[in-house]
Amino acid sequence: MEHTFTAEEVQAYAQLGGDTNPIHVCPTAAAAANLAGCVVHGMLYAGLFPAIIGNRQPGAIYLKQTLQFRSPVLVGETVQATVTVSKISGRRAALATSCHKLSANNDSPVLVLDGDALALLPLETNVV
Repeated sequence: MEHTFTAEEVQAYAQLGGDTNPIHVCPTAAAAANLAGCVVHGMLYAGLFPAIIGNRQPGAIYLKQTLQFRSPVLVGETVQATVTVSKISGRRAALATSCHKLSANNDSPVLVLDGDALALLPLETNVV
C-alpha cells in the first residue's frame, strides 16, 4: 500500500492523537530541529499495517505490533507499507511489517520502519 501524507492529514492526526509537537506541523520548528521539513508522525504511517491486514482479511483482529523507526518521513514523501505472512498457527498469523520511503527519481527505497505483528484471523479465511 502506497501513500503520500499531506500537511492536512498530519495536522488532523496531531489534533486527534494529541501529539502537537511542532516538528510535525510547523516548518519553522522542523527547520530549527535540523529537519528538511515537517515530520509525519510515525504512528500515522504505522497505521497502514492494520489497514492492509483489515482490508485483506476483513474481520481480522490486530493483536500485537512491534515497531522500529529507522528514518523520518517528511510531509509530501511517499511511503510503501508491506505486510508479509511469516507463519500461520491455527487462526493466528505472524506477520513481518515494513515501510519504505520511495523516491521520485527512482532511487532505492529507504527502510523507515519495520517490525512484527500478530493478527487473529476470522473463522473463515483465505490468506491473501
